[in-house]
Amino acid sequence: MQRDLSNLIRNAQLYGKPAILLSARREGRSVVVTVSDGGDGISSDEWDMLRRPFARADGSRGSKGTGLGLAIVERVAAAHGGHVEARQAGGRFGISLHLPLA
Repeated sequence: MQRDLSNLIRNAQLYGKPAILLSARREGRSVVVTVSDGGDGISSDEWDMLRRPFARADGSRGSKGTGLGLAIVERVAAAHGGHVEARQAGGRFGISLHLPLA
């Protein structure tokens, strides 16, 4: 989980806009951890593509990275029985980890 949060925070630093916020809340029988920033985010088509290993958005080409960040986030969440979701709302873009409570 530390790797997931690290990947999401790093992506927000590299590709988002300030301010970066980290939040957690309980939602039913799950905890939802969200990393959000003030950027425009990514389209649903890009979201689908960026969850595949080694995929990179056009804006990230030439920067450091391998294109594994979101693929790792999704696989770690799934290994813990959870899932990942992206959302643009209220002028912020966020990626949320939905994880079942133990």
